[in-house]
Amino acid sequence: PDAQISWLKEQVAMQMDGNVKGIVWISHIALQDIDAESQGKLLSGLKTYGLPMSVFEGHTHIENYSELIDETTGKVYCKVYTLPAVTLFDNYPYYNVTFVNGEVWNVDKHTTGKINAN
Repeated sequence: PDAQISWLKEQVAMQMDGNVKGIVWISHIALQDIDAESQGKLLSGLKTYGLPMSVFEGHTHIENYSELIDETTGKVYCKVYTLPAVTLFDNYPYYNVTFVNGEVWNVDKHTTGKINAN
């Protein structure tokens, strides 16, 4: 909805200063599950900052990587990581993500996380 997109743009704008190197959006809802119009408004609003953009999403229960290409320039403007966090008994996957100059440098998956029942 437009109200949520406006809120998000305001939140990002409040954080922008010369030290910001990239935008990271973490969402349980996958981009593919957002209607095309809202998805376009959201991404175009964030793209205006000209910073590397990374999306970490879930919800689909699959592991995937994709890149969003700017139709005007032909360049990648957003990297999308679908990282499912489905538990198997008391184990769960977790990810260490390393950033360099605002861009994802490495995503290191671990599957040995333990759920503490206490």
